[in-house]
Amino acid sequence: AYIDSPNEALHVAGTELVEALQVVARDVKVQVAFEADTVERWRLIGYVNRVLAHDDFEDDSVDAGDIGAGHEVVAYYEVELTAQPGSLAEVRLRHQPPEGGASTLQTLGIDRAGITPTFADASPDFRAGAAVAEFAEVLSHSQHVAVPDLVTVQTLLQDAWPANGRTVLQAEMIDLVQRADALMP
Repeated sequence: AYIDSPNEALHVAGTELVEALQVVARDVKVQVAFEADTVERWRLIGYVNRVLAHDDFEDDSVDAGDIGAGHEVVAYYEVELTAQPGSLAEVRLRHQPPEGGASTLQTLGIDRAGITPTFADASPDFRAGAAVAEFAEVLSHSQHVAVPDLVTVQTLLQDAWPANGRTVLQAEMIDLVQRADALMP
């Protein structure tokens, strides 16, 4: 862990260290298969250094990430839909037990009916995660960012994380976006 403030030291010592010591799944691999009839185009946002070859998904000898107790992994996809109704994708999750051994496979279908009609209707966690993903896109000078707009990123985070219920880490994220915006040309 990189500790750059007293708050980060408390966070790492108080929660992340304990969670990281207990592995609940090894070599976790996620594969999303989009349906061609309902999804025109898609792109994974981030994770460019973690993408596996298609054949490596079922190969238990190929190393993947471990997940500790209490940890989450979130991936955002930008998706352009067709007019067709129906299933959007199948998510496949393969992982080995903490002690190792053969992996197990779980699948979950994603249907178009489960999509919220607008971004504003999405959960606060989803909107905050999308704002953080946009922040990363801006900082990495992604070709998908036409006009870098960190003020909008900050507004999205503030709306998702109201000041009266904001955690220390959430407040630090908003502060980081403000500092980055001040440094933008």
